[in-house]
Amino acid sequence: MKRDKTPRVFKHIFVPIDFSDFSLQALEYAIPIAQQFHARISLLHVVGPATHLGEFTYLGLNETEQYRMAEKRLHAIAKTRVPEDLLEEVIVNTGIAFDTIVETARTMKADLIVTTTHGHTGLKRALLGSTAERVVRHAPCAVLIAPVRRRRKNANPTAILAAAQSTAPGGEM
Repeated sequence: MKRDKTPRVFKHIFVPIDFSDFSLQALEYAIPIAQQFHARISLLHVVGPATHLGEFTYLGLNETEQYRMAEKRLHAIAKTRVPEDLLEEVIVNTGIAFDTIVETARTMKADLIVTTTHGHTGLKRALLGSTAERVVRHAPCAVLIAPVRRRRKNANPTAILAAAQSTAPGGEM
């Protein structure tokens, strides 16, 4: 298979946020990439059935209350963490996380999804599956799975940017 030597240009970067520290680290990677490519960033949070994600709990709230709470929190993250000139939009949708992430990326014609994995292994991963893995399998664009570490101070996207640039059209590497 012949590789396309043309560098990938990202114009619309999509970052799913579940309010965990891990997903906020993905945003740390997305911002310098957006700056380098003069791209825009969209944030998405998915309110799903019986949602309990990261440090953010919806127990006891109806779907409307969950949606409002998530929207408020996601807008706060956008305001405090994403430079205004990079922010495209903030989206809260309901559904199954990986399906909603993939469909929203497709609808908004994202060029790159930046996400992380929570690193579940063994039985928990077998039972729950990996949202990041499912996104990679079904995404309509390139996907960057940023490495996570507990208590990271600074992300270093330059270490992975070369790999993201060499992605051939159609998501093949």
